Amino acid sequence: MKDAYKKYPADFRISVRYMQYLQAISDSPEKTMEYTGEITAIYNRIQNYCTDDVIRIHAKYLILHHYRSLEQIEKCPICYEDIYQLLDTMPTIKESKDYLLCYMHDFEDKDNIRSGCRNLIDKLIPCLDDAVKHFVIFPSRDKTNPSIEELQEMVESLEKMKAVYQLFYPDEVFGESWRRVIYTYGYLGQAYQRLGDDEKAVLNLRKCAELSKRFDTLPDEIERHNLFFEGTVYKKSNDASVFSDTSVCAQMTNYMLHNYPLSDAFKAKPEFQEIINIMK
Repeated sequence: MKDAYKKYPADFRISVRYMQYLQAISDSPEKTMEYTGEITAIYNRIQNYCTDDVIRIHAKYLILHHYRSLEQIEKCPICYEDIYQLLDTMPTIKESKDYLLCYMHDFEDKDNIRSGCRNLIDKLIPCLDDAVKHFVIFPSRDKTNPSIEELQEMVESLEKMKAVYQLFYPDEVFGESWRRVIYTYGYLGQAYQRLGDDEKAVLNLRKCAELSKRFDTLPDEIERHNLFFEGTVYKKSNDASVFSDTSVCAQMTNYMLHNYPLSDAFKAKPEFQEIINIMK
């Protein structure tokens, strides 16, 4: 990408992709600071000279993520005020292509209307999931001893999110939400265990393991059968999450054995060992 960027400096499609890669590999404070000058220079060139709104907005998306990484580095000049000012220039959900596609058709054009609605549902549910998890999990994830009330709130919220998935995807073909569904069951399992409800912990962690195994062994194309997506095809190779690691089973096994705050007594149970064996 660096060679392509140097060879075609006026091609903003390449510029924004190179910017994306620089942002993605900035996985430490040192690298974040090292690439800041180049990322910022590319961003400024795109905003000043590119006339393609899709590229300009994607560049803003990338610089916002970079700013957030910078803000967490001590003595960095970037602050949340900078982030909020840039956020104010971004389009709202109702101004997005995905939202507009659900009704920008002739009312008699049933196929295109439904196609736009399917696309919007598939896009909005992951956004809803992110909002729910940030609301109840991530603000307290650094707390070693959350209160009973916090854990109960987490369970209630995640159960509601699980119900949303069951409502829209009764055939359990989750589209863009595969990993999010798996994480939901995992979060629920560890939360129930911390509340002392080992039975529900086992149920949710087992479902997490079964879905992880199913995702890893899915064929590339699978037909969907439910009210909103009947007859449509989910193509696994188009899912960006497929490429984030080699195996969901390996990731969730590591979470359950090492990351989730499950008690040693719980992990010694035969039921827990059976859950781990599902993912082998």
